[in-house]
Amino acid sequence: MARKIVIDTYAVFFDVELWEAVGDRGVLFYQRLWGLAEQWGGFEPVAANLSAEMGALRCTKEEAVEHLAKLHSEKKIVYYQAEGKQVAFIGAYLRHNKHQHASPPTLPLPKWVTYNKDKKKYQINMDDYQKFLEDYSNIL
Repeated sequence: MARKIVIDTYAVFFDVELWEAVGDRGVLFYQRLWGLAEQWGGFEPVAANLSAEMGALRCTKEEAVEHLAKLHSEKKIVYYQAEGKQVAFIGAYLRHNKHQHASPPTLPLPKWVTYNKDKKKYQINMDDYQKFLEDYSNIL
């Protein structure tokens, strides 16, 4: 279900290396992912579904696969397995977007993200995330 949120896209629009790595359409795809992601930065990386939800970008499933691969190689998104699902996480999301009264997650959270039901807030443990990234880099 669509929700109204304000997305701080500064991290996207002024990242020259990202523009060079993924191109104009890749940056627009990435920006749209920020809007489609849950309020903690996670989403299901199903290319067919994502291509259908790209709106005016109108990308194909093949383009979605390509954009996801490029964003993954640039470490803008990472993948993890939880509760039998593959989930993607936008690394910069919680650093740039603070939601008040955040909804509970519908996807399984990664180990480095917690949800406080009382405060209705997500928090990222940067030490755990950095450790995950180190281990993740060794796998790649």
